Amino acid sequence: MARKEAAFARDSAAVETRRAALGEKKAALARNEVERATTTPVLPSGAEQKLADLKAQETERRLVLTLGDVLFAVANLGRWMKTHPEEALRGTLRRFESRFHHIENSLAGRGKSPRDSTLAEMDTLWEEAKRREASAD
Repeated sequence: MARKEAAFARDSAAVETRRAALGEKKAALARNEVERATTTPVLPSGAEQKLADLKAQETERRLVLTLGDVLFAVANLGRWMKTHPEEALRGTLRRFESRFHHIENSLAGRGKSPRDSTLAEMDTLWEEAKRREASAD
């Protein structure tokens, strides 16, 4: 079930990042910024402010709206940097799943589950998984 949920999350994220990229391209065209958008690798205007706004939200509704703005800005950042936000997100999800499987398998080898473990134990295993990834590169 967890794999299906992860696959659904990946597919949903891909659709939404495509929509965000298309929306941003349309906005760039409308503002005659096509040349700047493809030649100037800078942080999109307002992205830093959006992160600050996200931290300041007090209601769940405002938090959701502002988080959407931040995600849109980050997808736009990928476009500005001539990379694909979907691919970056997929890579992050693969690393997350791999690291979490390492935690589960390591704990299972000790006769434990994540629920039976402390956050410190799982964090140590998480860092171990990251080191293994780095040494494999």
